[in-house]
Amino acid sequence: MEAQKPSIYNPISIGGIKFNQKVIVANFLIPNHLKGLELNFFDFFAKNKINIQFLSMISLDFNSSIYCCFKANEVEIDQLLNSDLSQYLNIIYDKSVITLFPHKLSFGVIGTVFNALSKIPIFSLNSSISGLSLVIDFGLKDYAFSICQKSFTLPAGCSPSPPIEPMETIAVYWEPVIKTYGFNENRNLFSFEINFNKKDFNLIKLADWFMELNNIGLKFEFLIGNENEQKNFCFLILMEKQTEKKFWELIEQKKNSINANLEIKTSLADLLFFHGPHFGDRHGIASTAVKAINEYSIPIKSMGCSGASIYIALPPNNIDNAKKALSKYFKSP
Repeated sequence: MEAQKPSIYNPISIGGIKFNQKVIVANFLIPNHLKGLELNFFDFFAKNKINIQFLSMISLDFNSSIYCCFKANEVEIDQLLNSDLSQYLNIIYDKSVITLFPHKLSFGVIGTVFNALSKIPIFSLNSSISGLSLVIDFGLKDYAFSICQKSFTLPAGCSPSPPIEPMETIAVYWEPVIKTYGFNENRNLFSFEINFNKKDFNLIKLADWFMELNNIGLKFEFLIGNENEQKNFCFLILMEKQTEKKFWELIEQKKNSINANLEIKTSLADLLFFHGPHFGDRHGIASTAVKAINEYSIPIKSMGCSGASIYIALPPNNIDNAKKALSKYFKSP
Protein backbone atom coordinates (compact mmCIF):
# COMPACT_ATOMS: atom_id res chain seq x y z
CA MET A 1 0.00 0.00 0.00
CA GLU A 2 1.34 3.44 -0.94
CA ALA A 3 2.27 5.58 2.05
CA GLN A 4 0.04 8.60 2.58
CA LYS A 5 1.72 11.83 1.56
CA PRO A 6 2.03 14.63 4.11
CA SER A 7 -0.81 17.17 4.05
CA ILE A 8 -1.07 20.79 5.17
CA TYR A 9 -3.96 19.69 7.42
CA ASN A 10 -1.93 17.16 9.42
CA PRO A 11 -0.29 18.37 12.66
CA ILE A 12 3.50 18.47 12.50
CA SER A 13 5.99 17.69 15.22
CA ILE A 14 8.27 20.59 16.15
CA GLY A 15 10.85 21.23 18.84
CA GLY A 16 9.27 24.38 20.27
CA ILE A 17 7.51 27.72 19.76
CA LYS A 18 8.57 31.14 20.99
CA PHE A 19 6.33 34.20 21.15
CA ASN A 20 8.24 37.46 21.32
CA GLN A 21 7.27 40.47 23.37
CA LYS A 22 5.47 43.43 21.84
CA VAL A 23 7.82 45.07 19.35
CA ILE A 24 7.94 48.12 17.11
CA VAL A 25 8.50 47.74 13.37
CA ALA A 26 10.52 50.11 11.22
CA ASN A 27 9.61 49.50 7.58
CA PHE A 28 12.30 51.23 5.49
CA LEU A 29 11.88 51.48 1.70
CA ILE A 30 14.96 52.77 -0.12
CA PRO A 31 14.78 53.76 -3.81
CA ASN A 32 17.46 52.04 -5.84
CA HIS A 33 19.20 55.28 -6.74
CA LEU A 34 19.87 55.80 -3.01
CA LYS A 35 21.45 52.40 -2.37
CA GLY A 36 23.80 52.67 0.59
CA LEU A 37 21.28 54.57 2.69
CA GLU A 38 20.47 51.33 4.50
CA LEU A 39 23.80 51.62 6.32
CA ASN A 40 22.65 54.93 7.86
CA PHE A 41 19.47 53.15 8.95
CA PHE A 42 21.36 50.34 10.69
CA ASP A 43 23.88 52.78 12.15
CA PHE A 44 21.05 54.57 13.98
CA PHE A 45 20.25 51.38 15.90
CA ALA A 46 23.91 50.62 16.58
CA LYS A 47 24.74 54.12 17.87
CA ASN A 48 21.68 54.13 20.13
CA LYS A 49 22.44 50.60 21.37
CA ILE A 50 19.05 49.32 20.19
CA ASN A 51 18.88 45.57 19.62
CA ILE A 52 17.34 44.43 16.34
CA GLN A 53 15.30 41.37 17.29
CA PHE A 54 14.23 40.49 13.75
CA LEU A 55 15.39 41.71 10.34
CA SER A 56 14.23 40.96 6.81
CA MET A 57 15.77 42.90 3.88
CA ILE A 58 15.01 42.29 0.20
CA SER A 59 16.44 44.24 -2.75
CA LEU A 60 13.97 44.51 -5.64
CA ASP A 61 14.24 46.14 -9.07
CA PHE A 62 12.82 49.44 -7.81
CA ASN A 63 13.74 49.58 -4.11
CA SER A 64 15.08 47.77 -1.08
CA SER A 65 12.52 46.77 1.54
CA ILE A 66 13.65 46.43 5.15
CA TYR A 67 11.45 45.08 7.95
CA CYS A 68 13.11 45.60 11.33
CA CYS A 69 11.64 44.68 14.75
CA PHE A 70 12.96 46.30 17.93
CA LYS A 71 12.08 47.85 21.29
CA ALA A 72 12.78 51.54 21.95
CA ASN A 73 11.49 54.50 23.93
CA GLU A 74 9.55 57.45 22.50
CA VAL A 75 12.61 59.72 22.50
CA GLU A 76 14.50 57.27 20.29
CA ILE A 77 11.49 56.88 17.99
CA ASP A 78 11.20 60.68 17.64
CA GLN A 79 14.90 60.87 16.77
CA LEU A 80 14.40 58.29 14.04
CA LEU A 81 11.28 60.02 12.66
CA ASN A 82 13.06 63.39 12.63
CA SER A 83 16.20 62.09 10.92
CA ASP A 84 17.09 62.27 7.23
CA LEU A 85 15.69 58.74 6.91
CA SER A 86 12.12 59.74 7.78
CA GLN A 87 10.78 60.18 4.22
CA TYR A 88 11.51 56.51 3.49
CA LEU A 89 10.36 55.22 6.87
CA ASN A 90 7.11 53.88 8.29
CA ILE A 91 6.89 53.12 12.02
CA ILE A 92 4.38 50.42 12.95
CA TYR A 93 3.46 49.68 16.56
CA ASP A 94 2.10 46.62 18.39
CA LYS A 95 3.64 43.73 16.47
CA SER A 96 5.09 40.47 17.74
CA VAL A 97 7.48 37.85 16.39
CA ILE A 98 6.55 34.18 16.55
CA THR A 99 9.35 31.68 15.96
CA LEU A 100 8.79 27.99 15.34
CA PHE A 101 11.61 25.48 15.80
CA PRO A 102 10.98 22.45 13.60
CA HIS A 103 13.27 19.46 13.78
CA LYS A 104 14.07 20.13 10.12
CA LEU A 105 12.75 23.11 8.18
CA SER A 106 11.19 22.14 4.84
CA PHE A 107 8.59 23.20 2.30
CA GLY A 108 6.22 20.86 4.15
CA VAL A 109 6.71 22.75 7.40
CA ILE A 110 6.21 26.09 5.61
CA GLY A 111 3.01 24.82 4.00
CA THR A 112 1.60 23.60 7.30
CA VAL A 113 2.45 26.90 9.03
CA PHE A 114 0.82 28.97 6.26
CA ASN A 115 -2.32 26.85 6.39
CA ALA A 116 -2.54 27.06 10.19
CA LEU A 117 -2.02 30.83 10.23
CA SER A 118 -4.01 31.58 7.07
CA LYS A 119 -6.40 33.93 8.94
CA ILE A 120 -3.60 35.86 10.64
CA PRO A 121 -1.90 38.64 8.64
CA ILE A 122 1.81 37.93 8.17
CA PHE A 123 3.89 41.06 7.59
CA SER A 124 7.36 39.59 7.27
CA LEU A 125 9.20 36.30 7.71
CA ASN A 126 12.57 34.65 7.36
CA SER A 127 14.09 31.23 7.84
CA SER A 128 17.26 30.04 9.52
CA ILE A 129 18.95 26.71 10.05
CA SER A 130 16.89 26.13 13.19
CA GLY A 131 13.64 28.03 12.80
CA LEU A 132 11.04 30.08 10.99
CA SER A 133 10.21 33.57 12.33
CA LEU A 134 7.07 35.51 11.38
CA VAL A 135 5.89 39.03 12.26
CA ILE A 136 2.20 39.21 13.27
CA ASP A 137 -0.14 41.61 15.07
CA PHE A 138 0.43 41.55 18.84
CA GLY A 139 -3.34 41.81 19.31
CA LEU A 140 -3.75 38.39 17.67
CA LYS A 141 -1.28 36.67 19.98
CA ASP A 142 -3.92 34.71 21.91
CA TYR A 143 -5.57 33.51 18.71
CA ALA A 144 -2.18 32.54 17.29
CA PHE A 145 -1.42 30.70 20.52
CA SER A 146 -4.63 28.66 20.33
CA ILE A 147 -3.93 27.74 16.68
CA CYS A 148 -0.40 26.66 17.51
CA GLN A 149 -1.68 24.33 20.21
CA LYS A 150 -3.92 22.59 17.65
CA SER A 151 -1.57 22.57 14.67
CA PHE A 152 1.80 21.58 16.11
CA THR A 153 2.87 18.62 18.23
CA LEU A 154 5.45 19.54 20.84
CA PRO A 155 7.85 17.22 22.69
CA ALA A 156 6.50 15.43 25.76
CA GLY A 157 6.50 17.69 28.78
CA CYS A 158 6.93 20.80 26.66
CA SER A 159 4.15 23.20 25.83
CA PRO A 160 4.20 26.74 24.49
CA SER A 161 3.28 29.51 26.85
CA PRO A 162 1.24 32.50 25.73
CA PRO A 163 3.27 35.65 25.12
CA ILE A 164 3.88 37.67 28.26
CA GLU A 165 6.12 40.58 29.19
CA PRO A 166 9.00 38.89 31.06
CA MET A 167 11.99 40.59 32.57
CA GLU A 168 14.36 41.41 29.75
CA THR A 169 18.14 41.23 29.73
CA ILE A 170 19.82 43.42 27.11
CA ALA A 171 23.48 42.91 26.32
CA VAL A 172 25.25 46.20 25.72
CA TYR A 173 28.86 45.01 25.62
CA TRP A 174 30.83 45.21 22.39
CA GLU A 175 33.82 43.37 20.94
CA PRO A 176 36.21 44.91 18.38
CA VAL A 177 35.98 41.60 16.49
CA ILE A 178 32.66 39.80 16.99
CA LYS A 179 32.82 36.06 17.70
CA THR A 180 31.00 33.64 15.38
CA TYR A 181 30.85 29.87 15.04
CA GLY A 182 32.27 30.11 11.51
CA PHE A 183 31.13 31.14 8.03
CA ASN A 184 28.98 28.79 5.96
CA GLU A 185 28.32 29.10 2.25
CA ASN A 186 26.20 27.69 -0.55
CA ARG A 187 27.06 28.73 -4.10
CA ASN A 188 25.27 28.69 -7.45
CA LEU A 189 21.73 28.69 -6.10
CA PHE A 190 18.51 29.27 -7.99
CA SER A 191 16.82 32.44 -6.64
CA PHE A 192 13.06 32.59 -7.10
CA GLU A 193 11.25 35.90 -6.45
CA ILE A 194 7.45 35.94 -6.27
CA ASN A 195 5.39 39.13 -5.87
CA PHE A 196 1.64 39.26 -5.32
CA ASN A 197 -1.18 41.41 -3.97
CA LYS A 198 -2.17 40.12 -0.54
CA LYS A 199 -5.80 41.21 -1.01
CA ASP A 200 -6.30 38.86 -3.95
CA PHE A 201 -4.09 36.08 -2.71
CA ASN A 202 -5.10 32.60 -1.54
CA LEU A 203 -2.66 31.70 1.22
CA ILE A 204 -4.10 28.20 1.68
CA LYS A 205 -3.48 27.48 -2.01
CA LEU A 206 0.11 28.64 -1.55
CA ALA A 207 0.38 26.41 1.53
CA ASP A 208 -0.84 23.45 -0.53
CA TRP A 209 1.66 24.30 -3.27
CA PHE A 210 4.54 24.36 -0.76
CA MET A 211 3.47 20.94 0.50
CA GLU A 212 3.52 19.61 -3.07
CA LEU A 213 7.04 20.98 -3.50
CA ASN A 214 7.91 19.01 -0.37
CA ASN A 215 6.24 15.85 -1.64
CA ILE A 216 8.25 15.81 -4.89
CA GLY A 217 11.45 16.09 -2.88
CA LEU A 218 12.38 19.75 -3.34
CA LYS A 219 14.24 21.63 -0.62
CA PHE A 220 15.19 25.24 -0.04
CA GLU A 221 18.26 26.84 1.50
CA PHE A 222 16.76 30.18 2.54
CA LEU A 223 13.29 31.77 2.48
CA ILE A 224 12.44 35.39 3.24
CA GLY A 225 9.38 37.60 2.71
CA ASN A 226 8.22 41.19 3.23
CA GLU A 227 5.06 43.25 2.85
CA ASN A 228 5.59 46.61 1.13
CA GLU A 229 3.74 49.92 1.15
CA GLN A 230 1.20 48.84 -1.51
CA LYS A 231 0.18 45.86 0.68
CA ASN A 232 1.90 43.59 -1.82
CA PHE A 233 4.05 40.76 -0.58
CA CYS A 234 7.38 39.50 -1.90
CA PHE A 235 8.90 36.07 -1.28
CA LEU A 236 12.49 35.22 -2.11
CA ILE A 237 13.36 31.51 -2.11
CA LEU A 238 16.87 30.14 -2.65
CA MET A 239 17.17 26.54 -3.88
CA GLU A 240 19.74 24.21 -5.39
CA LYS A 241 20.20 24.92 -9.12
CA GLN A 242 19.34 21.36 -10.20
CA THR A 243 15.81 21.70 -8.76
CA GLU A 244 14.85 24.54 -11.14
CA LYS A 245 13.12 22.40 -13.78
CA LYS A 246 10.85 20.59 -11.30
CA PHE A 247 10.11 23.87 -9.57
CA TRP A 248 8.96 25.55 -12.78
CA GLU A 249 6.84 22.56 -13.80
CA LEU A 250 4.87 22.80 -10.56
CA ILE A 251 4.63 26.60 -10.87
CA GLU A 252 2.96 26.27 -14.26
CA GLN A 253 0.48 23.74 -12.87
CA LYS A 254 -0.48 25.79 -9.82
CA LYS A 255 0.02 29.43 -10.82
CA ASN A 256 -3.61 30.23 -11.72
CA SER A 257 -5.06 28.50 -8.67
CA ILE A 258 -2.83 30.54 -6.35
CA ASN A 259 -3.30 33.88 -8.09
CA ALA A 260 -3.44 34.68 -11.81
CA ASN A 261 -1.47 37.90 -11.30
CA LEU A 262 1.68 36.48 -9.74
CA GLU A 263 4.88 38.23 -10.77
CA ILE A 264 7.72 35.76 -10.95
CA LYS A 265 11.42 36.46 -11.49
CA THR A 266 14.44 34.21 -11.28
CA SER A 267 18.19 34.70 -11.03
CA LEU A 268 21.29 33.07 -9.59
CA ALA A 269 22.60 33.79 -6.11
CA ASP A 270 25.16 32.71 -3.53
CA LEU A 271 24.30 32.35 0.15
CA LEU A 272 26.58 33.20 3.07
CA PHE A 273 25.41 32.57 6.63
CA PHE A 274 26.85 32.49 10.11
CA HIS A 275 25.80 32.26 13.74
CA GLY A 276 27.16 33.71 16.94
CA PRO A 277 26.62 33.79 20.69
CA HIS A 278 24.12 36.40 21.87
CA PHE A 279 23.54 37.80 18.36
CA GLY A 280 19.85 38.22 19.17
CA ASP A 281 20.58 40.17 22.38
CA ARG A 282 23.16 42.66 21.13
CA HIS A 283 23.11 45.87 19.18
CA GLY A 284 25.19 46.57 16.08
CA ILE A 285 25.40 43.08 14.56
CA ALA A 286 23.40 43.89 11.41
CA SER A 287 25.06 47.28 11.08
CA THR A 288 28.52 45.73 11.19
CA ALA A 289 27.65 43.06 8.60
CA VAL A 290 26.16 45.59 6.15
CA LYS A 291 29.09 47.96 6.66
CA ALA A 292 31.60 45.18 5.92
CA ILE A 293 29.81 44.09 2.72
CA ASN A 294 29.48 47.72 1.54
CA GLU A 295 33.22 48.32 1.98
CA TYR A 296 33.79 45.80 -0.82
CA SER A 297 30.96 47.30 -2.94
CA ILE A 298 29.09 43.99 -2.97
CA PRO A 299 25.32 44.32 -3.54
CA ILE A 300 23.05 42.46 -1.11
CA LYS A 301 20.10 40.62 -2.68
CA SER A 302 18.53 39.83 0.68
CA MET A 303 19.46 39.55 4.33
CA GLY A 304 17.72 37.91 7.26
CA CYS A 305 18.56 38.07 10.96
CA SER A 306 16.68 36.33 13.74
CA GLY A 307 17.98 34.92 16.99
CA ALA A 308 21.64 33.97 16.64
CA SER A 309 21.71 33.69 12.81
CA ILE A 310 22.53 35.99 9.90
CA TYR A 311 21.82 34.98 6.29
CA ILE A 312 23.05 37.08 3.36
CA ALA A 313 22.15 36.34 -0.28
CA LEU A 314 24.57 37.80 -2.81
CA PRO A 315 24.90 37.93 -6.60
CA PRO A 316 27.04 35.06 -7.94
CA ASN A 317 30.83 35.03 -7.51
CA ASN A 318 30.91 37.32 -4.46
CA ILE A 319 31.30 34.81 -1.61
CA ASP A 320 35.09 34.99 -1.36
CA ASN A 321 35.20 38.79 -1.21
CA ALA A 322 32.26 38.86 1.22
CA LYS A 323 34.08 36.49 3.58
CA LYS A 324 37.18 38.68 3.40
CA ALA A 325 35.07 41.74 4.18
CA LEU A 326 33.27 40.13 7.11
CA SER A 327 36.49 38.66 8.54
CA LYS A 328 37.63 42.20 9.32
CA TYR A 329 34.84 42.52 11.92
CA PHE A 330 33.74 38.93 12.66
CA LYS A 331 36.00 36.25 14.11
CA SER A 332 35.71 32.71 12.75
CA PRO A 333 37.22 29.71 14.62
